[in-house]
This record gives sequence, structure tokens and C-alpha cells, in this order.
Amino acid sequence: MGQYLARHIERRAPSSQCSKVAHGDKAALLPLFVKTQSHEALKKPHLDKPSGTRDTRVKSLFGAHTMADRSPARQQPDSFTWSDDNQMWCADQLKKYPEPRKASAVIPFLWKAQKQEGWISIAAMETIAAQLEMPYIRVYEVATFYTMFNLKPVGKHFVQLCGTTPCMLRGSEDLITVCEDVIGPQNHINESGNLSWLEVECLGACCNAPMVQINDYYYQDLTPDTFRDILAKLDKGESVEPGVFNEGRHTSDPEGENTTLTEDSIYQGEQAKPLTSLPNAGAA
Repeated sequence: MGQYLARHIERRAPSSQCSKVAHGDKAALLPLFVKTQSHEALKKPHLDKPSGTRDTRVKSLFGAHTMADRSPARQQPDSFTWSDDNQMWCADQLKKYPEPRKASAVIPFLWKAQKQEGWISIAAMETIAAQLEMPYIRVYEVATFYTMFNLKPVGKHFVQLCGTTPCMLRGSEDLITVCEDVIGPQNHINESGNLSWLEVECLGACCNAPMVQINDYYYQDLTPDTFRDILAKLDKGESVEPGVFNEGRHTSDPEGENTTLTEDSIYQGEQAKPLTSLPNAGAA
């Protein structure tokens, strides 16, 4: 774990900051937790923040546009409008909630807006706040809290690359290098508009590490070569079936043939017998 943190910080932090962290200077990490925005600034987010704010300091330590950066995009559309189908979908969703509780639909509405546009704009938040008759800042709080919501535009194929310990031990650092080579820096959309990427926390597929999530689907057991091939095909407009990319494995089974529970009779049901009484029914 210590080696992982050292590499993680070294890849993102200035050399002077790395030196302080390496020598146990905990104060070197304080900028991550410093928040200097005034109470007035919290009423509505300022897109052009002064130097020295928490967002700026996070970027200075870990590089711009990491998952820790939850600030909205600097360039915002003037308005947001639901498609006709999604407008009907919103109306159907609201039927699930009592009138005084319709603000509970904020997460599904944000998710649907992201499905429509690819990301969540300030205009979308304002539209949803008006629909649900709730303060705009409450919608903003939800959107900026949950990292599943993209606050900046993403490519047609948005790659979320797991960089936490199991995937790191299985080679995620090499996949990061592929992303940097093929796409560019994090949250950068490539020239075709088809690809962008972001390193994220655990995606819950550790048994098939290293892996990535591309839009809604998992691509698992990747090597630098297979991952580079996937990105190349997606960038050319080809479809790539998600799943496990290790021919020696079936889903999350161990590599090779099964060595236990291989007899067919186990799965035929002959050994099943009807219950005459409930187990432990007479226990005190």
C-alpha cells in the first residue's frame, strides 16, 4: 500500500511536494482538505474561482481534472431542455412520489439528464431544481457529491479506469499509460470526440483486475495490448463487446479447467430429498 501511495502521489504531485510527503510531512497533504470559499460563494458556484481555493489546491497536488475535482465546467450552455421522450419519462417518475416529497426524484432526474447530454450542466441543474420545486443549491450539492455524475463534457465513449490497489497490483498503471498515449490527459476529449478517460476508485470487479468501465459496461482482465485495441476500435466507430478479455477464464472463474464440483450428477437433482420437517425446528 505504501508503494502504491508513493507512486500515486509521485505521478501527480510536484517534486517538492513529493519530497515533503516522502519525509512524513503531513502538512504537505493539508491543501486537500482546505476550503476557503466564503458563505456567499456557496449560494451558487463560481466557475472562475480565485487562486488558493480548495479546487485549485487539489489540482496543484494531484494534477488537473482528477476525480477529486468536482468543480463544474468553465464553459456552460445557456439552457437545457428535455427531449420529448425524457419529458414524458420525468412526468411518469413524479407519479412515484407524494407531492411534498418529489425532491426525492433528484438523483433519477440528474441521471436521465446525463444520459441525454453525456454530462450535467449548470443549466440542467437549474431546470431540475425548478421542476422539483427545490433550491438550486440542493441539486448542486447532490450532483457534486456523487462521482457518477459528470460535471464536464466527456467523449462518446467515457473510460473510467480503476486505479485502486487490486487493479494497481494487476497492472492498472500500464493501462493509465495507454490512456495517456491514445487519448491524452484525464478529462481530455480526443480529436474525434469519441474518447475521454478518468481514473476512478474501486468499481467492484477486483477478481477480474485490471479493468475499466466504458459508459455502462465493464471490460475486464485487460492487458495494455488488448486495452489499446479496444480503444482503437471504439475510436474508429466499431463496437466492442464488453466482458472478460482473458481467453483462459470464464467470467470470474480461475484460469484453466474446473478442478472441483465437476461431476454431472451434482447438478441433476437426484440427491435432493423432500423435507419431512424443518431443520432445527425443535431447538430451544
